[in-house]
Amino acid sequence: MPVYATVLRHALELLLLGTLPVLGTSLAVGVVVGVLQSLLQLNDPTFSLAPKLILVFWVVLILGGWMLGLDGHLLRVTLGHVSQWLDMRWS
Repeated sequence: MPVYATVLRHALELLLLGTLPVLGTSLAVGVVVGVLQSLLQLNDPTFSLAPKLILVFWVVLILGGWMLGLDGHLLRVTLGHVSQWLDMRWS
């Protein structure tokens, strides 16, 4: 497998791993708030947006260091392959 394909695969895996907590939290809160809105017959979009914003903010605040660590790991992997990229023939 070419070096660029390995680094790209690794980057996509880290992207999925890094965004999963935020997207999962947003999805779970959206479902819970949607059910509550339908039960209570509230149609104001603010009721669905405010809890999502608050909980996603807290997830990013709590897991932000871990997410930045994933970015640092990707940078180290990418820079570790620079010498192989320089030796690679492009055509």
